[in-house]
Amino acid sequence: MSFQPQFENPSFNDISDRIGWTHLTGTFIADGGEKYLILGNFRDSLTVTVTLTGWGTIPQYVISSYLYIDDILVTPTDSLTSLGELNFNKEFSLSTLNENEFEIESVNFPINNYVIINGLGQIIEERLNIESYSLQLNLKGYSKGIYFVRLRIRNDKIYNLKILKP
Repeated sequence: MSFQPQFENPSFNDISDRIGWTHLTGTFIADGGEKYLILGNFRDSLTVTVTLTGWGTIPQYVISSYLYIDDILVTPTDSLTSLGELNFNKEFSLSTLNENEFEIESVNFPINNYVIINGLGQIIEERLNIESYSLQLNLKGYSKGIYFVRLRIRNDKIYNLKILKP
């Protein structure tokens, strides 16, 4: 197919695991008017790196693959950017201060540390031993898209939040 992919698995992310799941994450902000989501390989067989996993009896010159896909999220960004504040089980609140700044407040326990992960799964910021009930996150200088914030609070619970930077 002659489609241009909007998201591709990074070359360092090996997807040949035969037992567990491999996490892929990406963000595509639409221009408007899109109607379909197509998942798959858009490269020809000459430009695809193939790893034989040793399963099956298919001769080496015939390559097949089966991918099981789970947990796809497609969200209209206009609904996300209009949310001023989200509450998570009354333990956290997430407020959008402006397009670059966000505030997370914890009600019951201080936040011990946090990690911000971009849409490619790369850690872009990490802070340890904070011990604060309130955090202000600044994503200025980072591209628009969805970011994941992993919070650890003092009672060793971990919470994952999503932030959209328009």
